[in-house]
Amino acid sequence: MLRNIGGESAYKHIILITTKWDEVAPDENTRGKLLDMLVDDRIWGSMASRGSKVAQFKNPRESTLSIVELLISINSSVVLQIQREAVDSDLSLIDTPARKVVVEKLQERK
Repeated sequence: MLRNIGGESAYKHIILITTKWDEVAPDENTRGKLLDMLVDDRIWGSMASRGSKVAQFKNPRESTLSIVELLISINSSVVLQIQREAVDSDLSLIDTPARKVVVEKLQERK
């Protein structure tokens, strides 16, 4: 879904944030599961390999500050795929392929 909204060129502007680290033991099994998510293209693999950053949300204040610093370090603008479709192809948002994918995913969840 993110690929359809942002396009693969936007991946380097995305931060994938994991939570609930205070509920799991920081062992090899936990680190292995995170690594699996980062290499599996069905999860985050394709995004991570194209520049998406990963952050762990642990302590509310410290984690928030480190994530904000990471956002600031990205410091660039991006044109999303859905914006290109709307402007370059002169489509209304309701007619974009990205919108259609989002609606399909939402209907699958019902």
